[in-house]
Amino acid sequence: MKDHEPRIAVIGAGISGLVLAAALHQQGIRTAVFEQAGQLFPTGAGIQLSPNAVRLLHRLGLEARLRQHAVRPRAIRMTNWDDGHPLATTPLAGPCEERYGAPYLTVHRADLHAALLEQLPMGTLRLGARCLALDEREDGVRLEFADGLSYDADLVVGADGIRSVVRSQLFPDRPRFSGQGMYRGLVPADRVPRFAADPRVQLWLGPGQHCVAYPVSGGRTISFAAGVPAPDWRTESWTQPGRKEDLLAAYTGWDDELLGLLSAADEVTCWALHDRDPLDHLVQGRFVLIGDAAHSMLPFLAQGANQAVEDAAVLADCLIRTSELPAALGRYEMQRLPRANEVQRRARANNDRLHLADGEARQQRDRELAARQGLESHDWLFAYEAVPERQPDAPGGGGTDPAAAASGIRGRVALITGAARGIGFAVARALAQHGARVVLTDLDQDGLDEAVKALADEGQQAAGYRLDVQDSGAVAATVEAVEQEVGPVDILVNVAGVLHTGPVAEFDDAHWQQTFAVNAFGVFCVSREATRRMAERERGVVVTVASNAGTVPRIHMAAYGASKAASVHFTKVLGLELAGRGIRCNVVSPGSTRTPMLEQVQHNGSEGTIRGDLAGYRTGIPLRRIAEPEDVASAVVFLASDEARHITMHELSVDGGAALGA
Repeated sequence: MKDHEPRIAVIGAGISGLVLAAALHQQGIRTAVFEQAGQLFPTGAGIQLSPNAVRLLHRLGLEARLRQHAVRPRAIRMTNWDDGHPLATTPLAGPCEERYGAPYLTVHRADLHAALLEQLPMGTLRLGARCLALDEREDGVRLEFADGLSYDADLVVGADGIRSVVRSQLFPDRPRFSGQGMYRGLVPADRVPRFAADPRVQLWLGPGQHCVAYPVSGGRTISFAAGVPAPDWRTESWTQPGRKEDLLAAYTGWDDELLGLLSAADEVTCWALHDRDPLDHLVQGRFVLIGDAAHSMLPFLAQGANQAVEDAAVLADCLIRTSELPAALGRYEMQRLPRANEVQRRARANNDRLHLADGEARQQRDRELAARQGLESHDWLFAYEAVPERQPDAPGGGGTDPAAAASGIRGRVALITGAARGIGFAVARALAQHGARVVLTDLDQDGLDEAVKALADEGQQAAGYRLDVQDSGAVAATVEAVEQEVGPVDILVNVAGVLHTGPVAEFDDAHWQQTFAVNAFGVFCVSREATRRMAERERGVVVTVASNAGTVPRIHMAAYGASKAASVHFTKVLGLELAGRGIRCNVVSPGSTRTPMLEQVQHNGSEGTIRGDLAGYRTGIPLRRIAEPEDVASAVVFLASDEARHITMHELSVDGGAALGA
């Protein structure tokens, strides 16, 4: 925010509040952080920091402190509850840094808290400030505190946890009890030398409960969190004392190594696990929520602290780079709401998945864990760039400023069909350059592999899935795999198509049927599977790449033109049906475009389809040039972005004016 320095009040000095204050201070913007506790104690135990958050913390200047106090575990190891038999091992340490540009860390919460406090100037944090009232006025918000202090702010940030005072003023919901309780403890590493010798995150999965343990405090201490079914628990405090004998009784019969670890603790704390239902909004007027106040989540994905860091970094970035407060808050909400709600949903689902009783369902889960134990299955989480690092342009160069990227695309998962070459590949590249996590699909496996590699060589992360769009079973399986392995599909671009030419009288049945199977039925199949899931989340964008041949009759292109016209009409009807769920569906209709398909027509098309070389296709194009795939890709990016947020059921021609001149 560049016009004047805003008065920003942050309620809560937890991880999200301190990261926000540190990120804003780094850019010269002051905040006032109010914490109701009279003094800060080294409460809590261990937390896991995944690369999506560690990258952001490093940019705040915490790399050296984290190197001193955190631990780089070698792997995440999931094991069976009663005998410690390994179910899946995900490598960390070196492979994690190589893939994501940052390590996976385990750290004591107090060490992270202290490192964040060091980033703040004196006077930023005010302890013993319990907020009693928030009075929004035309020119700001008046905060009233229990000690009689009042403070006027332009913006109030609710970073005050699951029992947020700020949230309670905005939304009338209440925390939801999960039915699970958690014991936490710390064990000196020398008491469990076998565990200490192999630094790792280890989970024991059993019926109704599980336990996780890992080293913290530079490896000097092992932190554990042991869940138990607890229908009668309600206390949420991290400092509530627990009885170690109750903990050991709850884990009778479990793996000996785990029991040895639990027995070695001097004391344990216990609390009931709550979360809240996802919100539809994170912003209301001059109020904004971050961290647990926005989306308190169960610890079954180890993402509570990580999402708090992401929230704070994104909010700081929006405030720094957007001059008007409402616009900045709107950008924050659009970026964070889908991401945080999806992580929260998956964490809640793990309450069942991690705690299956012995039987077929558990065996199926174990097979899935074994099949997806590589880092690839974590890309949707760890590779996420909440705030891409700003890179200065090379002298005289044209580097891409993240601020110039189309809004609403960064961090979203975009699935593109027919992406091995031509327009499909250009769309995938353009969306990746704007920060999307792109998933390329194509029937040609070799071409698909080359396309994914080409993007990787350009520094873009992409995933590839072989897909025949006319096979509805394969489409359903592929969309499900993408959602599980990469993340929820936010943007679908239908590009896959085939072109057969010839006079109607001579056109054979097989070519007609294949043209419609790919160009029309394929669009239906993929759109149906993707939008079913989008509708549940009430967000998403569909862009179908059709052709102006669906509007303008082209000689010997009856099948192609009719199939493209069908895909246009289908996409508009789909947009009409899904508009009430917040899903936009639009069409881009290119004209003659320099692609392998056009070359195919030139060399193999029937007599009369094209006369002469490609220059012949300029006839009737007012702009007098054939389109490039990048011209079409730019239109797709626009329709997929928030710049087109009030556009749906629209067909955008990218043909140099050819359709209008026909």
